Amino acid sequence: MAEGIDYVCDWVNDDMPYAMKAGGKTLHSMPHSADVDDAAILIGMHHDEDEFRDQLIDHFDVLYGESKTQGARIMPISLHSWVIGQPYRIGTLETVLSYIMRHKGVWPATGAEILDAWKAGGGA
Repeated sequence: MAEGIDYVCDWVNDDMPYAMKAGGKTLHSMPHSADVDDAAILIGMHHDEDEFRDQLIDHFDVLYGESKTQGARIMPISLHSWVIGQPYRIGTLETVLSYIMRHKGVWPATGAEILDAWKAGGGA
């Protein structure tokens, strides 16, 4: 786009990237999940840190299983420093990320890196 924006991450309507036209240019929507959002789960739903940990791990396990037959999956996790960054909560995030990163083939990527890989694979 003219302003240098190539993608947005705020539409909760798909779990894989897709291209759309905006102002005659191509803009990409990147996956965003309100289901694994620390503020929604910990503050809004009043779940505790153990429940949040289990939800993230369960979410990952399903996507990881799907990736074996359906190709790469994307797991965005919406985090807010004022929620997960609290001293009594940060260990939960560390536990989850450690669990996820122990799995073969997991790629901790930025939105731009994911979009570049998606385009290179013929998704654009």
